[in-house]
Amino acid sequence: MFALLKAVEFALTPHGRLKVGEMKPGSIKSPASNKYIANFTKTQSISRSLSALYIGFLDACELLSSMRGVGWDYGTGNDIYIPLEHRSSEKTGFLKSTLWSTLGYYLLLDMIDTGFKLVPGVSSPSGGSIFRPELSLIPRLVVSTGLHFATGVAFIAGFNMFYGLLTLIAVSWWQPPSAWPPVTENPWATTSLHDFWGKRWHQLLRQAFFVGGGYPLAFLGKTIFGVLFGERVGRTAALWGLLLGTFTASGLFHMFAMYAMGQGIEWKVVGFFSAQAIALILERAWRTATGRRVEGWWGRAWSYLWIVGGGQWCVDAWHRRGLGGGMVIPPSLSVTRLIILPLVLKSKANSNILVMREDDITVLNSSGDSWKLSNLAAPASVEAGHIHAIQAAREPHLFIKCTAGSILQSAKRQVNPRDPVTAEAPPKLRTYQRKEPRRK
Repeated sequence: MFALLKAVEFALTPHGRLKVGEMKPGSIKSPASNKYIANFTKTQSISRSLSALYIGFLDACELLSSMRGVGWDYGTGNDIYIPLEHRSSEKTGFLKSTLWSTLGYYLLLDMIDTGFKLVPGVSSPSGGSIFRPELSLIPRLVVSTGLHFATGVAFIAGFNMFYGLLTLIAVSWWQPPSAWPPVTENPWATTSLHDFWGKRWHQLLRQAFFVGGGYPLAFLGKTIFGVLFGERVGRTAALWGLLLGTFTASGLFHMFAMYAMGQGIEWKVVGFFSAQAIALILERAWRTATGRRVEGWWGRAWSYLWIVGGGQWCVDAWHRRGLGGGMVIPPSLSVTRLIILPLVLKSKANSNILVMREDDITVLNSSGDSWKLSNLAAPASVEAGHIHAIQAAREPHLFIKCTAGSILQSAKRQVNPRDPVTAEAPPKLRTYQRKEPRRK
């Protein structure tokens, strides 16, 4: 879909896309004026020994892969916000800072991914709701809000981690640091929805959504309402059409991406993104009526209400299709599962957290004792010990939460009539058997 929208954009730009400061491809008219972007876009920065064909090829590759338009005519000035750079402009220092931040985001994403594998239902590749039906209203909302918040953190960590990896590759090989400004700018510090969507959230698909919905609806609004009610009303209708069309295109993009998860689509996703346009219009109306911007702590509360509160049904649609149960960090590369949790278990003699690995189907307690888990299917529990196994025998590096101090000898499978996986099989007795230590 992104490639299709790119093709439409290029087709509707008869004179082609130009780099910052170009009069025509390869012809520079002035130095770059964007304060966040150095002269990395100039053909002078490429060795003059290269042929014009090769330079054109590099420009074409850059244009096709440029999502924010950094250094291009559609991504400069007021068209797009470039987050402020806090890393060193010197290449070595820039790469070191990027490496450490990328590792930090990787660890954060790994911990959240591991945490999702602890939640019943959500940990399943077939999906589960963040609204736990077995809980009363208040605990259910607390759990859903926590899972929704964790999902947002995971998205931010994922964006920054993969962007950091690409930054390390590109800057190490050929591009200067100024070509890779930050992808987000502390989304948690937002003071309004304008601030969040226009500056702090990533702008990677902004141009695509303009082309796919914003520009067409703005044109229709200006044309129709301008003819019927005058130029002033037409300009207002164009602005509203730009907002509504852009966010509706974003909703359609995310909804059709959901189709790849194999369980159909939900229009709730489109509803969430389209509602953001309405909220932005309300912010503009507030400023027009009062002369004050939406900002400060109350502006932050307003933003969180729309995103953290209203976005839960959108995130729930993804989790019911297996978002939390998918493999994000391979178990063999998971620092949390291979190093952090085992260290935590060993450091707490009376810990009530148990770890099971699918490859040897062994449960380890904090004392280092090992227990053989016989023929366990998911989900399961030890009733007297309150051991809850999440997706046992189907998830690598399974984590089991135990509220008792020890493992009991018998386990009885709990069948959830709403879960087709567990409802098909009758309950069976499961046993834990102590593994004998190997003789040397």
